[in-house]
Amino acid sequence: MLPPALPRRFIGSKVLPTDRISSHFSKIHDEVLEHLMHLPGAKVTVRVDIEVSVPDGIPDDKQRVIKENATSLKFSAAEFEG
Repeated sequence: MLPPALPRRFIGSKVLPTDRISSHFSKIHDEVLEHLMHLPGAKVTVRVDIEVSVPDGIPDDKQRVIKENATSLKFSAAEFEG
């Protein structure tokens, strides 16, 4: 009898509280990613999704700065919606 096959993928998702985002992400790195990244042959992809709603709209000057920063940081997608 063969032993049961081990899982080959891990997929996780979490909404981070907006206070102390970096410390929450650091904890995810330390307590989850570190264990996965050191597995032989592991191919790890970390994706960051940002969703913001502003009732009165996002001013033009903020849009410009955010778009420039997102471009500089090489975001694969960065859009504003009506």
